[in-house]
Amino acid sequence: MNRQFTLFILTLLFACNLSAQDDCTTASDAGLLGCGQAITMDFNPGDTPDAEAVGCMGMPPIPGTWYFFETDMLVSEFTISGTDFEMFEGPDCSSLTAISDCGAPDTFIANSSTTYWILVGDEATVETSNFSNDDCSGAQVVGTMNCGDILTASGDPTACFDLEAIGCMIDMPGVWYEFDTDSEMSSFEVTGSMFELFEGSCGSLVSLSDCGSPSTVSTTPGATYYLLVGGSVTVEATPQPINDFCSGATDLNSGSDQVTCCAGLEGIDDCGGQNSGVWFVLTPGADAVDISFSNIDMTGIVGIEVYSGNCSALSFEDSYCGGPSTTNFQVTACGEDIYVHVTSSQGDCGAFSLSATDVTGCGTPEDCDDVVDFISPSSGAGQICTQGCTQYSCSGICAPTGVWFQVMTDDIASYMEVIVNNANFNPVVSIYQGADCGSLTGLVLCDTPAVGEVVPSAVNALQTYYIEIGSETGAGGDFDLCILTDISQVQCSEGDLEPNRPEYPDEDPNGPYCPGETVNFCYTVEFTVDPIGQGNNCQWIQGIIPTIGGGWDLALTPIDDQGPDC
Repeated sequence: MNRQFTLFILTLLFACNLSAQDDCTTASDAGLLGCGQAITMDFNPGDTPDAEAVGCMGMPPIPGTWYFFETDMLVSEFTISGTDFEMFEGPDCSSLTAISDCGAPDTFIANSSTTYWILVGDEATVETSNFSNDDCSGAQVVGTMNCGDILTASGDPTACFDLEAIGCMIDMPGVWYEFDTDSEMSSFEVTGSMFELFEGSCGSLVSLSDCGSPSTVSTTPGATYYLLVGGSVTVEATPQPINDFCSGATDLNSGSDQVTCCAGLEGIDDCGGQNSGVWFVLTPGADAVDISFSNIDMTGIVGIEVYSGNCSALSFEDSYCGGPSTTNFQVTACGEDIYVHVTSSQGDCGAFSLSATDVTGCGTPEDCDDVVDFISPSSGAGQICTQGCTQYSCSGICAPTGVWFQVMTDDIASYMEVIVNNANFNPVVSIYQGADCGSLTGLVLCDTPAVGEVVPSAVNALQTYYIEIGSETGAGGDFDLCILTDISQVQCSEGDLEPNRPEYPDEDPNGPYCPGETVNFCYTVEFTVDPIGQGNNCQWIQGIIPTIGGGWDLALTPIDDQGPDC
């Protein structure tokens, strides 16, 4: 009986060892550890100690169960936790390296090309991070970035790899973010470390910025942007321009702030229907300034307004309202700053180029006191001409514009002709006499001759005369001023005798007259007077003595009783 009992015990023990995992070579396959997964491994009661055990599993040896697992290629790291376990790394049981001892929680960089072995005395769990946005399709949706918004994002070393990563993010853990941009945004700036910026959709992404280098990105209408972040990143949307109000106008020639996106509108809208605008200011350095506008990527209606003055007292000069194009303005410099306001409508904002160039005119003085050179004609020698221009004048006495000349007569001049030739505007001519601009006497005021028509004036010898030439309407332009002086041909007086026959109104007023008929004679005289020894040398008329022929009854109608009444 004793022999049979012993045989029974041996048979029972043999049967139990057939299912044991208490030896590395019989380790159970725990599977492939993927992103966001966990594998828990427990001790199988009945397993015995293993001679390969180390640390807390081998001193003294305690029973344990063997498992092995591998990591997916997208797993960046994993964590192991539990009680009474040992973890090893190696290709097989004959070449194991202990990497975690006595069950202390620990984190490891995953290596998809190796095998991990665990001897479990109680239980052990290996797990990876559970990020919903470590894959492009699960990107965290930030939403729409508006003007002035700032997005900050950070990566996580426990996140999984993504096969869509490129550049410095290949084989690097990262998390994904998704955003789009408001139609008013023209660009955004992205800075940081270890990130990739894409445009498009998952599966067909286009890289815009690689390996974290700072970059300014021009927005594409309707585009979606993706960020894969391993380090940290900051995305700054287009800020509100500092010059969207007149008081913040920036230097026109600086070339900066030349974009209407994200700007406000200060209530001045010559086009109507605009939503955003920016201001620029320029101090002219010459007679006029040429302003050039070139569109870059604005769409829809573009508004451009040009003013002079200051923000509290702007004077309208010119404007443009139409499609994006290249447009030029010329503004006369009249001692005030020039302001330019560029506007756009909602969604049509964009960048443009605005520049200004000083323009120097012909140099004709527009103030009487600034006249230096004399025109000195020789009497009887014909015309003497000089060039002038009015288009850069700021004001005139008789017209919107006016420029000045001075003439010195010679020692025999008593008559002068002023002629405006080769002008493309209607001239306005005034002639003054005086020792200086502070003591002028008007001889001809605000005359409007045709181009080439003579404006005459009596003059004195060796005297200074000032002439203002203006443009009747508009800025005017270039012209030739011609002056002629001569000895006066003007008579002292001109008279006109007009008969009137009240008794026979239908008869010839010049006669013959009927006996007893009363005839009225009206004599009109026009007299020209100059100081003694000057001009025509004519003095004031003292009276008129008529000479009456025979045939008139001077007793009935004596001349002495009649005075001027016609």
